[in-house]
Amino acid sequence: VEVERDVTVEVERMVEVPVTVEVLKEVMVPVEKAVTVVVEKQIVVEAVKEVEVPVTVEVVKQVTASGSPVREVTVIVEKEIEVPVTVEVLKEVDASGSLVKEVTVIVEKEIPVTVVVEKEVVKEVEILVEKEVTKIVEVVAPTPTATPLPELEVIRNVSITASNSYYHNETRWERAHSCALRANGGAVCWGRNNYGQTDAPSGAYKEISAGDFHTCALGVKSNVVCWGRNNYGQTDAPPGRFVMISAGEDHNCALKENGDAVCWGYNGSGQTDVPGLGYSHVPEGPFKEISASWDHTCGLLKNGAVECWGYNGDGRAENVQEEGFVAVSAGGIHTCALRQNGTGLCWGGGKEPLHVPGPFVSISAGEGHACGLGKNGEVLCWGRGTHGQTAAPDGAFTEISAGGTHSCGLRIDGDISCWGSNKHMESSPPGGGDFGVARIP
Repeated sequence: VEVERDVTVEVERMVEVPVTVEVLKEVMVPVEKAVTVVVEKQIVVEAVKEVEVPVTVEVVKQVTASGSPVREVTVIVEKEIEVPVTVEVLKEVDASGSLVKEVTVIVEKEIPVTVVVEKEVVKEVEILVEKEVTKIVEVVAPTPTATPLPELEVIRNVSITASNSYYHNETRWERAHSCALRANGGAVCWGRNNYGQTDAPSGAYKEISAGDFHTCALGVKSNVVCWGRNNYGQTDAPPGRFVMISAGEDHNCALKENGDAVCWGYNGSGQTDVPGLGYSHVPEGPFKEISASWDHTCGLLKNGAVECWGYNGDGRAENVQEEGFVAVSAGGIHTCALRQNGTGLCWGGGKEPLHVPGPFVSISAGEGHACGLGKNGEVLCWGRGTHGQTAAPDGAFTEISAGGTHSCGLRIDGDISCWGSNKHMESSPPGGGDFGVARIP
């Protein structure tokens, strides 16, 4: 086996390099009268100096099948060594000691120089022989190359939704209802129904989202349909084709096919003022996702950044200086986003951002809590759990939705489970086992 390659060899030895200073010229001094030439001191040339010289080491090692070396290592020094020398000056003076002329004398002398060769790390090459196979093993491993992360298969909640509602106290009204889509696209809602928010129109839908006292859905023809309370025009859906719908407290936002966002309804905090349409200096879409909540809205840009607008008194609409997100969910007093590596980040509520390890394939922000869906279907919830909304049951789920004081999930067998507050039966879904609409393009 013949191996020829460049490696680095540790060389430690002293090299003597002869340096010669030649006599360039002899000078004769004409004297008109008797003079005395006085040498102030003996001519001395600094003869020895240590010089660090970088060297190039070439190794050509030829081995037999047993690994015995045949040829030795050759070391080549590729640099000229310049050694400074000191040359004294003779001064010619007359009898009175006055200086007549300075004469430069160049002395011929051989100067021994010590050269110190830099130390280098040795790369050993080991030859392992197994039968007739020769294997070369390098002790120093090659530099690993960065491998891009595989695209995370994000699951977006389209079949199950829990209203992200206020829970004031027992003496004041609260809002809580839930909705889901069956496998055939039919919508079913349950919970409080004081404004008809659970009276879903007949028809087939491919996405549904529950607001406070209203609900919106995306029809199979990509049109938006809303029902329930309409005191701010929140159920007056705009015409056109859309690819995503998100219902907030009293406003809604939908995403067009070209990535433009359209919002309508209550705008007391600027939650419907979509960036890029003259309301702010935030760059206009196109957005990949849109999420509406109480009084703020967030969108996921195509570069993985999150842009939020609306009320930001507690940091819920803060624009995080980070890219690489693959999903976003606007909650009541906070916002959560999912990174490419499956970890979560939540901010708002007047607190420091919370990093959630995951890994998750889906994330949903409720009023003051959030839930994440793991790769194997388990659900993990965190945050405010005063009504049991963070006590997720065991089992495998395919979708999750965090609401105000309750949460719901679509199980892998098509059943729905909800947990948390149940004052208006918002956590008591109908049976049937046929929930989970097919992903209709």
